[in-house]
Amino acid sequence: MNLHAALDLHRDTLRGLSTKVTYGRGTARVIVTAFRDATRSAEGDESGGVVSVRTDDWIVDRADLVLEGALIEPRAGDVIREAVDGGVNVYEVVAIAGQPPARPSGNDPRRLRIHTQWIATEAPS
Repeated sequence: MNLHAALDLHRDTLRGLSTKVTYGRGTARVIVTAFRDATRSAEGDESGGVVSVRTDDWIVDRADLVLEGALIEPRAGDVIREAVDGGVNVYEVVAIAGQPPARPSGNDPRRLRIHTQWIATEAPS
C-alpha cells in the first residue's frame, strides 16, 4: 500500500467515527464532517511559570470549508457548533502558543486539525 492509499484509508476510518458539526464565521455557516480530538501544550507565562493548555480539536477535510462559495482557512473567532443531548455545544476557534488556529492533520495535507475551546452550551430552542 502506498502512502496516498494509506492516508485515504485513515481518512475513511476517521469519517466512520466522525460527526456532523456546523462551522461558522459571522452569519456564514457550513455543515462539515469532523472527528473530535484534543491537543495538549505548555506555554510560559510572564512570571516564568508554565501553563498547560488543552484544546478541543476538530479534524476536517480542508475542501469542506467553503463559506459563501469560497474555500476558507480557519481563523481565531470562528465557531464550531456540535448538537449534543438536545442542546448545542459551542466552540471558538483559537490560536495557541503563537501558532495558527489550524494545521495539517498528521501527514495528510487534505485534512486540517482546528484548535478550539468550549465557550458555551445552548439549550434547545
